[in-house]
Amino acid sequence: MRKVLFLALALLFVAGVANATSIPLSVDPKNNPVVWTETVYNGSGSTIVSGYIVAWDFDTADSADNQYDDMCPYVKLNATDEGVWQAGIVPYGKNIANGDTGAIVIKGPAYALIGTTTVVDTLVAGDGSGKASPFDGGANDECALGVCIKAVQVTTAIDNGADSWTLIYVDPMRFDEN
Repeated sequence: MRKVLFLALALLFVAGVANATSIPLSVDPKNNPVVWTETVYNGSGSTIVSGYIVAWDFDTADSADNQYDDMCPYVKLNATDEGVWQAGIVPYGKNIANGDTGAIVIKGPAYALIGTTTVVDTLVAGDGSGKASPFDGGANDECALGVCIKAVQVTTAIDNGADSWTLIYVDPMRFDEN
């Protein structure tokens, strides 16, 4: 009986860990984008709005009863040109309220707000305001968050006339110029 209970608990634990990152097991690439997401926690002090690029915020991660708190997936707005700390893009229509969990796109196509005009087929990174801008690649430990798929303002249902959106294929790439 103990073995059965142990096995059941082990399966529940593994299932919980496996669901933390959403990697599609079956896809329909003809009709739907294939997007990987990561569940994260926003402890930044304010809501992170969809379309913004976020950065990992391990310094803020704080769980008094957790010895692994410095490894918890906290995020914040990519507000200081975070370089290699860029984590992903908050999916359109899925704001992450402060003190709440949400998802970010870590691989695949995602709408992003435009900071500086992006160019198709070029690398893109987050700027100091959390918006997509061309990757300059000039400093050590910088990170391109992905590639620009569509540079002009996206004119779909998300076009609200107030913000310019671009389409990024998120696929974080690390660069070290040394």
